[in-house]
Amino acid sequence: MAYEWEVVQTVKAPIEIVWGVVTDARKWNEWGRFKKASLEKLGDGHDDGVGSIRAFGNPPMISREEVVVSDAPTHQAYTLLSGLPVVGYRADVHLTFADGITTVRWQSRFDHARPRLASGFFAWFLRRFITDTAKRMARHAESLA
Repeated sequence: MAYEWEVVQTVKAPIEIVWGVVTDARKWNEWGRFKKASLEKLGDGHDDGVGSIRAFGNPPMISREEVVVSDAPTHQAYTLLSGLPVVGYRADVHLTFADGITTVRWQSRFDHARPRLASGFFAWFLRRFITDTAKRMARHAESLA
């Protein structure tokens, strides 16, 4: 059984501004719930492109992610490399723009947690965390618009 969810957030800002906030890993600690936000490896084509490795968290808990899709300014996807005991985690962030509003659809899934009995907890935790992160991202992007 896979665990899947989608968080939808509207942002009163141009898609280019929202894209910049979503994809600039080094600045997530300015608006997210992280003390650490860094880019461990540069991606292809640009810093935060495909192949980039990002690290977020509050030491000693640091999650590392690899960007696997970067189609500016509408789609970024990443997979979890380490930091949480979940297997097969992937998130796709899709942006659309209409009538002065950017809509962000943050779709996430994972196969299971380790131990498997913790899968429901991590699905609940990650859904709440991504909902909060999307709201914080929106507020920050709107402040830049």
